[in-house]
Amino acid sequence: MVIPIAKQMGLYVITSGSESGRERMLAMGVDQFINYKEQNYADVLSNIDYVIDTLGINDIEQQLKILKPYGKLVSLKGVPNYRFAVENDLSFWKKILFKLAGGKYDRMATEQQKEYHFFFVQANSEQLQKVANILENNNIKPTLDSVYDFAQISQALDKVAQGHAQGKVVVTFE
Repeated sequence: MVIPIAKQMGLYVITSGSESGRERMLAMGVDQFINYKEQNYADVLSNIDYVIDTLGINDIEQQLKILKPYGKLVSLKGVPNYRFAVENDLSFWKKILFKLAGGKYDRMATEQQKEYHFFFVQANSEQLQKVANILENNNIKPTLDSVYDFAQISQALDKVAQGHAQGKVVVTFE
């Protein structure tokens, strides 16, 4: 959902993926598509304002390198850091723990005059309502991959776990 939301905000969107996903990404509004099997995004991109990390800690160093000074890396799969603990009003001990856990990435970003942020997608009503409002107000429709009956929940979970869904996987309760 980040692609249509970013496009609605007027951003130029670049993504990488396999060739099988190219048309779907372009249909969602992606401005530039990089086939990761043919090119490494870190070799072709630079001077980027924002990176949304969906790959995790193994790619953070490369992602920071493609950012422009004062650019922001928002990680959905990285490591929580002190900033995350403060912004979420976590306990003193969690602030210390996350400062230690994410300190490496904070230092790496700071040395390059960039910012590292960790974002945790939560299943809470406030966060879900904010996303629902953005989607509704901007008439953004999710891409649907498949629909399963509740009796097929194992197959639905397997599809999601394999990471090959080309959109949302829905389970119905009839």
